[in-house]
Amino acid sequence: MSEADIIMYPDQADTDAIAAALEAFGTRCMTERGFGGVASAGRDVAAVQRVHEEAAIRDVYGYVPPEDAPKQGVTARGWYESMTRNDDAAPSPAYKEALHGQTVNGHPTPDSCQGQAIARFLPHYDRFLQINSEIEKLNLQVENDSAYKKVEADATQRWAACMAQAGYSQFKTVESLSSPTGDENSNVGWPAPNPGPEEVAVARASSTCMIDTRYLEDVSRANAQAVHRLIAKKPGLITEWQKLRRAQVDAVAGQ
Repeated sequence: MSEADIIMYPDQADTDAIAAALEAFGTRCMTERGFGGVASAGRDVAAVQRVHEEAAIRDVYGYVPPEDAPKQGVTARGWYESMTRNDDAAPSPAYKEALHGQTVNGHPTPDSCQGQAIARFLPHYDRFLQINSEIEKLNLQVENDSAYKKVEADATQRWAACMAQAGYSQFKTVESLSSPTGDENSNVGWPAPNPGPEEVAVARASSTCMIDTRYLEDVSRANAQAVHRLIAKKPGLITEWQKLRRAQVDAVAGQ
């Protein structure tokens, strides 16, 4: 993991603890405001914690563990579930007012349930989000790093050759797995049911090739090195983020 990954995909135990505290608080707050019957109320409040699951780091490189292929196929974790789940009906104006009030630049008002949750469990919230945003932007700059681009191109070539040997010569890049035709811009998706046997087989072949050709190892290492060069230009940023995250964990522990 790179230094950016540590921030974008932080320790799962801490994430879970903060989410649980936010959700419990949110459920109580929304119930007091007359929305106790809405099952998602606590989770809606907890949505102010804007971090990824720790395990989602593998999605960055398109890696699907073979044992997970029958559930998710070639896609990032949870994609099918997010596309197929039945969402609740659109929230009423009264619900939105109780949840986040009149948001300003995406921030809930202090007297809303989300606003109160932030004040209690997410100290220095604005700065925390600012650092996360800064790291995300910095992470995108890796794509312009010449050393990283060379490693990624070489690794992709090895991966594609391995896929061809496995009988899937149409896939030239990891991104091309999005369509059975291997065309990244194709509107032809994988056939239902999702994921079907063909997609599962491709996902397993891809993951095997990522390991056997050292694609995953080499690309993730090159990414970490490129990120390190960029973050070195911003001394203290990682340490500051760690202090803010610790303050959140401490706030939850002291509730």
